Amino acid sequence: MPIRTRPVQATTHSAWYALRFAAMMFAAVFGQVGGAAADGGEGALKAAYLYNFAVYTDWPVLPTTFEFCIAGKDDFGDSLDAIARKQISGRQIRIRRFQGGDVPGECNLVFIVASNRVAGSQVLAAVARRPVLTVGDVGLETDDRPMLQLARENGQLCFSVNQPAAHAVGLTFSSKMLRLARSVQ
Repeated sequence: MPIRTRPVQATTHSAWYALRFAAMMFAAVFGQVGGAAADGGEGALKAAYLYNFAVYTDWPVLPTTFEFCIAGKDDFGDSLDAIARKQISGRQIRIRRFQGGDVPGECNLVFIVASNRVAGSQVLAAVARRPVLTVGDVGLETDDRPMLQLARENGQLCFSVNQPAAHAVGLTFSSKMLRLARSVQ
């Protein structure tokens, strides 16, 4: 008797991985920080993505403190406070916020808020030759592309990867993260 199998649709498979990645990120950030996820929402999920982007990226050299820099007015609420209590590669995390295109020199990761469109290109140009992970918010439109771009697809938060930009400054992404990306350039 022949065995019949159902073909697996690619969208089902990738959707399952995306949900698993989101759950893993949320648990990694908020699992041991009681009550920190009480406000939940998109800000908490974006914070979890940022933390895990940093965890699954290799830098050529890291200073003693890992700097998360937020360019523009964000919607994170208290979600970044939970991240500040964690570590990246054994280093304490410091959260910095700034406006405009003047990027602090200590940043390891720069998140460009969608409302910061005008300065988005300036921020990307300011860190173009430095090993700084650049992440664009959902809806961010600039002339240049960040290394990682958040997007919304079918009501879910997802991301795309610009590997040439990362490789140009010595950053590499884990294959685990690349498998979960919506698209990889």
